[in-house]
Amino acid sequence: MMASLLGWGGVIPFAAAALAWLYGEPIHRIYALQLGTIYAGTIIVFLGAVHWGLAISNEGKRNAWLVWSILPSLAVTLVLFLPAPVRPLPMLAGLLICWGVDRFALALGLIPGWYMRLRHGLTIAAGLSMATLAFT
Repeated sequence: MMASLLGWGGVIPFAAAALAWLYGEPIHRIYALQLGTIYAGTIIVFLGAVHWGLAISNEGKRNAWLVWSILPSLAVTLVLFLPAPVRPLPMLAGLLICWGVDRFALALGLIPGWYMRLRHGLTIAAGLSMATLAFT
C-alpha cells in the first residue's frame, strides 16, 4: 500500500535525527536537535490537517474537527519559539496527543482501521526519536 510505504519513508528523518544525536559529533548533535524537532513539528501539523480533511468532507457537520485541525499548527509554532534543547519533549507530547485524537476519530468511525494501524507504528517510531532527543 502506498500510504504505508510513504509513512514508513517518513520515519527516515526521525531515525536519522536520533542516530545523529546518539553517535554524531557535537555539531551533528546540534543539527539533529534542530532538524529533528522541526521535522516533528511538520508531521504534527500534517496530522492536524488530516482532521481538516475530515471536517470539510462532511460539509460543516464536524466543526469540532475543524477547530482541532488548527490546534497542532498553533502549538508547533509556539514550541518552535522555545530553546532547541527544550523542544523534543513538547513535540513528543504533540505526537501522542495527535495519536489519541486519531484513536477517538477511529472510535467514531471517521477514519479507517488501516490508517490507525499504520499510525501506531509510525507514532512509536517518531516518539522514540523525540524521546531520544529529550532524554539522552
